Amino acid sequence: MVTELELDEFQVVQRCVIQAVYNKQDFELDWRELKDLSVWRQGWK
Repeated sequence: MVTELELDEFQVVQRCVIQAVYNKQDFELDWRELKDLSVWRQGWK
């Protein structure tokens, strides 16, 4: 789940933080990685 999103003055994403649902651990990541299927898989697999 995305818990933090930082935008610049042009509304472009500069920072994205996701949080693990099962243990509440936060991870900062490049938001573009969410679209890269070699890095990210949606859902439970």
